[in-house]
Amino acid sequence: MPASADPHLAQLDTDERWRALTTLPAKLSLYRDEVSFRESWRIAQEVLGTQVLTVLQQTTLLTLRPEAILARKADDCLEFLRRHDFAAIHAERLRYDRNSIRDLWRYQWNVAQLDSIEVSDLVHYRAPALMLVLRDLHPAPGTPASLRLTAVKGTSDPTGRTPRHLRSVLGAPNRVLVVIHAPDEPLDVVRELGVLFDRAALRRVYATMCQEGADTTPRSEIDDLYRSTERYSLRVDKAIDALRRELRVRASIADPGRLALLGRVDDRLSEAEHGGHLDWRGWVEDLDNCGLAYDSWPSTVVASHHVEHTLPGVRPLIPETGRRGWLAGDGLLLPRQVIR
Repeated sequence: MPASADPHLAQLDTDERWRALTTLPAKLSLYRDEVSFRESWRIAQEVLGTQVLTVLQQTTLLTLRPEAILARKADDCLEFLRRHDFAAIHAERLRYDRNSIRDLWRYQWNVAQLDSIEVSDLVHYRAPALMLVLRDLHPAPGTPASLRLTAVKGTSDPTGRTPRHLRSVLGAPNRVLVVIHAPDEPLDVVRELGVLFDRAALRRVYATMCQEGADTTPRSEIDDLYRSTERYSLRVDKAIDALRRELRVRASIADPGRLALLGRVDDRLSEAEHGGHLDWRGWVEDLDNCGLAYDSWPSTVVASHHVEHTLPGVRPLIPETGRRGWLAGDGLLLPRQVIR
């Protein structure tokens, strides 16, 4: 791997210190040219000093996404984290925008269908999110905190989870409404913070990683988010029922021309329920012709479940979490230390 011209990144090349952050050199090659990653790494070094690698291995992030706030999943999530020995030491409220969404998942969304991305945007824009800084109180042999959390979190695809995974516990129904997000490796922690926060916020968040103290439930932040947002269900069957109720109400007063349009929407719902994919652009047009909002919560939930999610035969630009490399001893796992 060529040495970086950035002196802060060049320090990672000394004695392959980068192996404390990732077991995937190709991932580092992609990240090291990103301004957001470089800024975040420099500030991490400035704030955390000689303990920077240790701190990044012993702490991680988990974001309660907008749908987690809307569905009131925060307390169930925190209880799961406590049972798995992750202590929440800080909470940071954030709003996703178009650029941060695309930057954050740049190396995974190359496989995503554009319909799925458009529906994801509706979810991300609908409410604020809450990022938790977590300390790992019971590290697993051979892996940093971020990898242990990834293992218990579960995949975005429900078919790849068990009922014990966090996403299953929280009722995440599909690959759009995944409820939570967490970075895979310490390197991803650095990059994610750089994508989401400005320099002042980066200093604040990194400073919390070295503070002492027990698990702190971010009660005031959660209550404030709940007060400022409506409550919605993530259940797809409830969303379909809500749409059908609306269709029946409108059909009862519709003229023959509008009645045919309403029937077309109902037909699309039936096709999706029986295994067909929902054509997003056609769905939006049909709802608009009926005077229904395509971005209503029931419509968004139905579309999140029934649009095509991935392009066939395409692999993510970063296809691995790094877990296999850590378990094989490719990572540089540092001795556990008291963080000060």
